[in-house]
Amino acid sequence: MVLIWLQFLACAVLIGLAGYQLSRYGDIIARRTGLSGGWIGMALLATATSLPELVTGVSSVTVAAAPNLALGNALGSCMLNLFFLVVVDFLSRREPLWYRASQGHVLAAAFGVVMLGFTMVSLLVSHMGAVGGDPLPAFLANLGFSLATPVVFLLYLVAMRTVFHYERAHRVAATEPLA
Repeated sequence: MVLIWLQFLACAVLIGLAGYQLSRYGDIIARRTGLSGGWIGMALLATATSLPELVTGVSSVTVAAAPNLALGNALGSCMLNLFFLVVVDFLSRREPLWYRASQGHVLAAAFGVVMLGFTMVSLLVSHMGAVGGDPLPAFLANLGFSLATPVVFLLYLVAMRTVFHYERAHRVAATEPLA
């Protein structure tokens, strides 16, 4: 059992070291491409740092037949990431993190809330069926996936595009000279 814990900790340390490097490279990419740091963080860094969750989620469902591990991992990661923001804000000495953050993050957070809401409703509806009969029409129940799945997928694509355009428009507006 000790060996398993040591292997787990070694993997966690490697992921932590990779995260440090990824943030440096993400900043360089943002500066060299002219893209906003917020969008690079949301699109590239979030994707790269979520790859372990993706692999864990897929293997939890396909190999271990443990969907609760996949959901717990994804939702727990969201909660822990928000907690990390609180820690970073607490450690920030100059001014609160929230004051220095771009307003584009409000837009990204709103999309995140809606996506989590669809996920929550999907979980609630699926459990209502287990308690009081099937709450979904038969054609939806036989899809093999939740109705929230394509909705959340489309919301993610819309969120990425919307935040990209918002950040680009505000970056251009900030660099235009005053008349």
